[in-house]
Amino acid sequence: MLRAFLALTASLLASLQLSAAVIKGPPTYLTRAEAAMLLLTSADIPLIMDREPLLYPDVLEDEWYVPYLKTAVRMEMIDPNAQHGLLQPHHSVNRAEFLKMMTIAYGLPKNLPYPYTDIPADAWYRTYAGIAQVKGVFRDYKEPLLLHPESRVTQEEAVATIGEVLKGTEQVQIHPGNQLRQALTAPDRSQPVPTVNVQATPYAISPLMVKESILRQLSNKSNTLDDVRLLILQRVNEERRAAGIHILRHNALLATAAQDYAKDMSKRGFFSHFSPEGLSYVDRIRAAGYIDSSTKACPCTPSLNTMNLLQNRREIGSNYILMKSGDQCECQARFSLGENIAKGQLTPTQVMNDWMQSENHRRNILSGAFDEIGIGIFGDVWVQEFGKLETQ
Repeated sequence: MLRAFLALTASLLASLQLSAAVIKGPPTYLTRAEAAMLLLTSADIPLIMDREPLLYPDVLEDEWYVPYLKTAVRMEMIDPNAQHGLLQPHHSVNRAEFLKMMTIAYGLPKNLPYPYTDIPADAWYRTYAGIAQVKGVFRDYKEPLLLHPESRVTQEEAVATIGEVLKGTEQVQIHPGNQLRQALTAPDRSQPVPTVNVQATPYAISPLMVKESILRQLSNKSNTLDDVRLLILQRVNEERRAAGIHILRHNALLATAAQDYAKDMSKRGFFSHFSPEGLSYVDRIRAAGYIDSSTKACPCTPSLNTMNLLQNRREIGSNYILMKSGDQCECQARFSLGENIAKGQLTPTQVMNDWMQSENHRRNILSGAFDEIGIGIFGDVWVQEFGKLETQ
């Protein structure tokens, strides 16, 4: 079984776009959709392949992950957000969520004892915490009594965790049997589809209608996109004012880089700070002409080579920010660059809330190193490019 898992892992790594270059670079966090795929596939669980739509506003029916999410939802491996009812397939999964998903997928025992001291008595994930201790996963060797349940799981960490769990295959219920297969039976569609109330209005609106309406507006009306960009910029500057930091101004070149990358990710179906060709946000921002625009104020422009400043760059940090400075000819060039990306959100409020609740994304939004921002939106893909240029 373990040998088969290793072969399966190679295939899944390719599906998750884990090239060697990316593994050696920044951590790539596992999304809810990817977690469902990884666990259901490795547990050899049959997928629901019917044509019935998965009625959540943020789930696009032509995406690869739909059968996995249908199956995971039916098995109660994942739940929609209690606040706004979204399934959030592109959100990263934390340790607590992954332990729950893994326990259900493999039929692992629940309510096992554990030594962890960072689990509240009323935490929903207490049921699943003990399996981490039993299987020896998510270890903190410096602080062994901490599970860090809110820590996001990387793709590499997820594969390693599954490998550890499957070493004891005699204790893992790979084929859950009739009970599971009954749970995977197509639902009874003779009953009316549940509806949701939006903002306490008396009207019942289907999540599918909400999704189609919002995406149609975002993709067909340029003035709507401009309005959405403005709302995001306003929210960014509200957060910066509240933190006592100077506000950001819009930059057209950064906006070009952001919009082109949002479209590229959406059209080609990938989601990463690195393109499939290995290009980073630094490459994209430079290609848009932003970095070279700093040379306009320099009297010795022909000698000012910003490529020298990009040598040995370190944009692989977890917060995706780069700051460089150097003396060339008679000018001192300085620039700071950064990037935030998101996928799956349908409104500027949702995407800004998610960014502000993420430590690294929040750090970029509130960084005093930046003066300018460009915002890109394509479908449900969102990009912020940050920058600051100085030539003295």
